[in-house]
Amino acid sequence: MAVLANTLNFKVTLLRAAATANEFSAITGYRKQEGASGMHFQDFEGMARDAGNRAVDYLKGLESTLRKQGVANVDFRISHGSAAHVIVEAATEPPDNLVAMTTHGRSGTARWTLGSVTNRVVRHSGDPVLVIRND
Repeated sequence: MAVLANTLNFKVTLLRAAATANEFSAITGYRKQEGASGMHFQDFEGMARDAGNRAVDYLKGLESTLRKQGVANVDFRISHGSAAHVIVEAATEPPDNLVAMTTHGRSGTARWTLGSVTNRVVRHSGDPVLVIRND
């Protein structure tokens, strides 16, 4: 990505989507302690804070790596919401973007069960999407 950003003089925004309590519940089946039935979790806010701290550390590391590779205009941010929605929304802010993302390349049942963030971004982004398989 650094070569592409340097060659085309792109600004790079590293983006991480963080699940809200409702999204976490929908994805995992866990709910905040409410009643006797179902699975519950006691401290989503603490788990979210810890995940957010790890995400910041991860993005800072990527930012540092890109700067060492010569990318001058790089920043990062964490946005709350589903990954596909967050990516598409971020891409609409400045005009004329290139969305670059990695994918696990899931197929079959795993893709159907988990959904495909990449597929949603490709279909709903008004900008070109560069997809790189992350093996």
